[in-house]
Amino acid sequence: AWRSDRQARVLTHRLAAEEKTREKLAEELVVARSRCEQILHHASDAMFFVDPHDGTLLEVNRRAEEMLGYTCGDIHHLSLGVLFPGRHRRRFLKLVRKILKHGYGEEAELLFRKKDGSLLYGAVQARLGWLGEQRVVHGSIHDVTTNVHMTSELRRHNQQLELLNEIAQRVAKGQEISSLL
Repeated sequence: AWRSDRQARVLTHRLAAEEKTREKLAEELVVARSRCEQILHHASDAMFFVDPHDGTLLEVNRRAEEMLGYTCGDIHHLSLGVLFPGRHRRRFLKLVRKILKHGYGEEAELLFRKKDGSLLYGAVQARLGWLGEQRVVHGSIHDVTTNVHMTSELRRHNQQLELLNEIAQRVAKGQEISSLL
């Protein structure tokens, strides 16, 4: 009886120690989850998680919500045709396939349709990874709309300058105005 009583006390002590360890680990897990959520949602870059099998958006951070105008709840019910106009839906899916094949991919000028209907060009960089137990594509979006518009404007101005240069060369060669026009 004395031996059984002693064994019961030892087992009770071990059980209490294990319970304290479990509680401490549970607290650490809550802190770690909170830290990860804080990092994700307060990052200065727009971040996203995508299901690699069908390309659907699983989650976005606060910066992506602000950039695109959709809430994380909206994202789950959003079709890719709404988010990516025209051929950009195919470009997005092609990017996801590339990431599945190589583990990494990027797209310099992917067009997004924001919730208000306006368009945004985003530079997307993404990798294959994990979100808990689920395989996902995770990445970031940088707004390059201004750069795309400036590049287009520069291209247009270059064409105009090339035309003016051609006209000036022909005038310098002494060609008649009627043939020049």
